[in-house]
Amino acid sequence: MNLKSMGGNDDVLPPVTTVTTDGVTGDDAWNTRDMHVKFTEDDDPTGTGVNRIETRIDGGEWTNKTELTLTAEGMHHFEYRAKDKR
Repeated sequence: MNLKSMGGNDDVLPPVTTVTTDGVTGDDAWNTRDMHVKFTEDDDPTGTGVNRIETRIDGGEWTNKTELTLTAEGMHHFEYRAKDKR
């Protein structure tokens, strides 16, 4: 197989996403107030940059939000993914 570059940077490294919260996390953690979750992304200096970060809570629709607030009581599952510009 031959691969041909079509010009520009060949961005081969995915963005790195960092997740921070203002609440307690872990299997036995329990928060008694709303918990805020923030997602930040960073791309390799030689990369094309980050186009967007997508998040969702409890298997819902993907959104372009970089900050989420968990307000409902109970356990929650959040997912995230970052996309390169190219």
